Amino acid sequence: MNAEQVSRILRIKPAADDQPGYHPTDYVMAGVETRTDPSDYRRDGMKRGGDPAYPFVVVQCTLDGWGAFEAGGEVIRVNPGTAFFAVVPTDHAYYLPRESASWTFFYLIIRHPYVVSRLTRSVQMVWAVHTMHADGPLLPRLTHLFEAVYARSFRDEFEEEETLLDFAVEVDRYAHHLIYPRSPREELMNQVRSHVLRHVTEVVEVSELARQHGMTRSHFAHHFKGVTGVSPAAFVRQVKLQEVIRLLLRSDMKLDAIAAATGFAGATDLCKVFKRHYRSTPTAYRKQMQS
Repeated sequence: MNAEQVSRILRIKPAADDQPGYHPTDYVMAGVETRTDPSDYRRDGMKRGGDPAYPFVVVQCTLDGWGAFEAGGEVIRVNPGTAFFAVVPTDHAYYLPRESASWTFFYLIIRHPYVVSRLTRSVQMVWAVHTMHADGPLLPRLTHLFEAVYARSFRDEFEEEETLLDFAVEVDRYAHHLIYPRSPREELMNQVRSHVLRHVTEVVEVSELARQHGMTRSHFAHHFKGVTGVSPAAFVRQVKLQEVIRLLLRSDMKLDAIAAATGFAGATDLCKVFKRHYRSTPTAYRKQMQS
């Protein structure tokens, strides 16, 4: 995590209990805490009253200071930008060591049965403690889920469940790639995809992608097409159009707003590119999929 992401999380105000509108279900809760007393902060995974038939998962990410996570006879220091996944009840503990002055973190407690089963499987596949890279695939999903739960910004229970499922799938994907590393093709496409999504409101130049890979524009274009089978410009367009589809189906945004949010010159430009690629206008596509 970087300083900007930490600051953003700390600025989020929790929703008041009497706040009108949608209130989250018991499937997930969230919070932010700072712990300074080692004698007052230790959580034992076998002593929290969890029912083995109805487990839950704690996801906790350090913002400042540090704590410790212990499992299988190993103690891992949980530094800023590091998160752990703890299934309750299982044999683990996390706590504020006496050597640490403080531990500030945000957390999620997830009880959705299907999501818990998927997260549990992922934890069993790989170790429970992971570094949350600022530009990695997992941190954006984690912080988005936390913000939506903590500020109660879900429209309804369906959006809440959809966001939980999105997070579980991303954790699954993360665990899978740890066990089965990406091929050079997947790695290159993922790097470019991540860059495009971080700058999705802008025009992404192939020359900038080339610079990031230490190549000339011409060399990078030949390299990318040789590895992936598609030109970098075409791939950038595909990534942006996938984001357009996501906004069409998951929001009621107007085409002008979607064009601005995905780096197109305007609704006319978006419609022209979209129709050439999908043989349908964005509006017709949205109606067809919604029906």
